[in-house]
Amino acid sequence: MEHDLSSGPLGVVVVGAGDLGTRHALHWHAAGARVVAVCDPWLERAVEVDPQYANARSQLGLSLYVLKNYEEAIVQLNEAIALGARTEDNFYILGFCYAYLDQCTEARAAFEESLAINPLSDLARQGLNQCAE
Repeated sequence: MEHDLSSGPLGVVVVGAGDLGTRHALHWHAAGARVVAVCDPWLERAVEVDPQYANARSQLGLSLYVLKNYEEAIVQLNEAIALGARTEDNFYILGFCYAYLDQCTEARAAFEESLAINPLSDLARQGLNQCAE
């Protein structure tokens, strides 16, 4: 499905938090839109209250990625993964963070982990192909 980003104001899409926000952010980012995330301050608070809460770290990592704070997103996503949240999404978002920082070795490893979980992941495959260029 093609999207005409020129019809929206400046091609900007605003997404919220949570799993649905994650999917929307990744979809629109891949379609070429400038994505603005609503980073829920309660995510940071949730991590402070329970540093072992992997889902909060995953969601915070995604929000930081969308806000282009790649270094901190990497920290949160690696923590989430270490806590057991070894998901396709966490790995390919981690891969894109590394790729935007020109750390292609780490990016490739993250994309390959994502593909090991879901060999049909278009986003992980796209990221891996970009690192090969």
